[in-house]
This record gives sequence, structure tokens and C-alpha cells, in this order.
Amino acid sequence: MPEEQYNQKLENLPPVGSAYPPVIEINHRKKAAIVVSLFLQNGADMPLSQLPGDLQTDLTHQMAQLRLVDQKTLKAVIDEFTRELNSIGLSASGGLESTLTLLEGKISKSTINQLRKDAGVQLVANPWARIKALKTSDLLPFVQNESVEVSAVIMSKLDVQKAAEILSQLPGDQARSISYAISMTYNVTPASMDRIGQSLIAQMDNQPERVFEKSPAERIGMILTVTSQKIRDEVLSGLGKTNQAFADMVRQSVFTFDDISERLSAKDIPQIIRSIDHEDLVKGLSHAKTQNSSDTVDFIISSLPKRLGETLLEDIESLSAIAPKDGEQAINRLIGSLQSMLAKGELFLN
Repeated sequence: MPEEQYNQKLENLPPVGSAYPPVIEINHRKKAAIVVSLFLQNGADMPLSQLPGDLQTDLTHQMAQLRLVDQKTLKAVIDEFTRELNSIGLSASGGLESTLTLLEGKISKSTINQLRKDAGVQLVANPWARIKALKTSDLLPFVQNESVEVSAVIMSKLDVQKAAEILSQLPGDQARSISYAISMTYNVTPASMDRIGQSLIAQMDNQPERVFEKSPAERIGMILTVTSQKIRDEVLSGLGKTNQAFADMVRQSVFTFDDISERLSAKDIPQIIRSIDHEDLVKGLSHAKTQNSSDTVDFIISSLPKRLGETLLEDIESLSAIAPKDGEQAINRLIGSLQSMLAKGELFLN
């Protein structure tokens, strides 16, 4: 056979097939198993627990079935995976829960809660983190009104200090019943714990949207803080005759001049002094010394650097007598500055 004809026949022969099956024959589940296995073996941290349970199970089975993957197949799978990543223009986690989380604060709480209820979606992923962050005063009604068993679970999940504060505010019989019930919580399952948490969150959120962020007692307390002592005493006395429990809550919310030495740290005093007009400070402290508040004045001065404290004391002693009204107004402005710093988180009460 002439050489030219032989070469032509060789050219017309079909190409020899690959020794390995083309990547397109591998299904998406096996490709996912290959990609995940490669990433994990190279130390990547993949939050696979966020996948639905059935997908986690399927992925585990697919990875268990992998034996040897040749380099050509591995490269082809990774190339395809990279191409798909590069083609993504928008990534959304999908699902109602993720969508509602994205819309948190954009649509009303009542709408979010109703959608979750209709779809059987958890109200929050970790209800107990939110419950444990509540103030003792907010937790107390739940413990008082829930069954002994549920209250025991709540108390068991709280920090020891917070649980002790709540227990001390309960009637003796109820406190003893809950304490005993805590001993029976050993076999409470995670699912039961989550259901209790979700139920408590549902009760918390099943409230009409409020216009005021602070409670009535806190709002009255803030008003009385910057009124005269005479008006403050009259209002608190009148409230005590009408509703003693409410009067006690208001009294706790009132921040008076004498509270400075009891509820503020000495290291915060220099910061407070810098934020107050010097003339108001001198007038206010001078007036306070005539109103049986010398201990608080001494606390303020002793908390300042020595030279600054001595200068402030000299200014107070050299000040001529001032009208009680002017002195009280100066103290109110001082307390007003303190409240502003507390509201901004620049100061914290002991």
C-alpha cells in the first residue's frame, strides 16, 4: 500500500476514547462530595451544619463512597465548580427563615411572627441567648406565671446571679417548689428546651408595638430626677398612697444627687466633671453642702486629681451665698448631664 494512502487512512480513524469517563457522567451529588472532600483535606472550615439535615446525610454517604479520583477528573470538577462560582451575580441563602432574617426591622414584627407561625419556622435560631440577655425585671413575670416545671427550666438556663435575684423575689412556697423542680430537669431533652425557649420568645413578641421604649416607671423617674426635691417627695408620697408597688419602681428609676456616691464609680468622676459647666458645678456642689449632701460632695472632690480637687474646693468655699433655686437648678443640670452620658453608654451604674 502506498505510504500516502496509509497516512490518509490513519487520519480517518476515529479518536481513541479517554481512559476515564467524562466529567459530565458524574452526577452533581458526587461532584459536591469531591469538592467538599478536597476542601476539608486542605484544612478549609466549611459550616456544613447549616445545611438541611437530609443534605448533610446525603453528602456524608456520597463522600463515604469515594475511593480514588484521578487527577484529570478532579481538575475537571474543580474547573466546573470555579466556572459556576464566577458566573454567580447574586447569592441568596434562600428559604423563608433566611428571608425573614433579612427583612428583620424592615417589616413589622407581627407580620414576621405570623409568617413564621404559618410556615412552622422557628421564631429564632437561638432563643435562649435572647432570653438570658433580658433584665431580671423582665424575666420575673415569666417565672411567676409559668408552670413550676417550665420555671425550673428557665432558672436552670440563667446565670447563677440572675437566677438568685429572681428566686429572692418569689414567695417562699413558689421558690421552694421551683428549687425542687430544678432537681428534676436532668432528663430535659434539647428539643424540649428549644420548644420552651421558642414559646417564651413567642410570648415576648406577641405584644403590640409600643410608642415608648422605656417603661412608665422609668419615664416618671427621669422626670422626677430633674425636678426639685420638694416636688419629687410630694409625687412619690402621692404615688405610694395610690399604688405602692408602682411608687417603688419609680423610686428605683430616680437618680438623685446622693446616688452619685452610691451608684457611680470614683474613676468615672473626672470624666463627668469635664462634661459639666464649671460654674454650674461650683454652684451645685455649694448648694449640696447646705442640703445634708456633704458626703457626696466630698466623694466627688476626693475622686478628682489632687490639684483639680483642691481648686474646686477653693472655688466652692469662696462662692458667696446663692439662692436655693439657683443651686437646685445647677444640680438638675448636673444630673441632666449624667443622664445623657448614661443614655449614650458612656457611663454605667454600679
